[in-house]
Amino acid sequence: MKTLKLIVSIVLIMAFGNAGNLFAADPWESGKYQKDNGLIKEDIAAVNYHKEQVRKLKTTLKKENAANNEEAVIMTKRDLAKEKADLRKSKAYLCADKKDLKRDYKLSMKNYRDIISKDEANLKNHKTKLDKAIINGNEEAIMSAANKVAYYSNRLKNDHALLTRERTIMDSNFAAINKEIDKSTVQPSIQRQPETAYANTNGRYR
Repeated sequence: MKTLKLIVSIVLIMAFGNAGNLFAADPWESGKYQKDNGLIKEDIAAVNYHKEQVRKLKTTLKKENAANNEEAVIMTKRDLAKEKADLRKSKAYLCADKKDLKRDYKLSMKNYRDIISKDEANLKNHKTKLDKAIINGNEEAIMSAANKVAYYSNRLKNDHALLTRERTIMDSNFAAINKEIDKSTVQPSIQRQPETAYANTNGRYR
């Protein structure tokens, strides 16, 4: 029995060492959420742009009221109403796109948890097989089961790490998004960008 336990220990050590490189390749796709993040950036720029336009129109309206320019006041009020409507629309798109991104992250993490559950079941199964092989003194079965135990142990370690990383990336991503949203207005040097983006995306840009 002591000889068998020694064999098991040696096999597990070797198996863990060999399995350590099985998941060296990072399955994380750098462009995984690129589309969602791109839409959110557009939304934020659009919100900031329309905020700035509303601010400018309010300033213009104040001057026109002071000058008693009734015709100009009517036109400016009309433009201001449109800009406010566009601002509300842009905010709604931003909210929807943020929800879509959050939903994608949640789905990804659910998939990782499902994989973890399956690997845990497989690990438990092969541990049971290893115990039986040891009791029966079957060295071939011991080596096979020990390798499987090491394999799924490494998988579990890797899967937990990926789940943690996904959660960390999600938190970091939304922190960056919220920080960008907190900016009150666009910088003067980029105020014209939303207009260009709108034209280049056939009106998809808000």
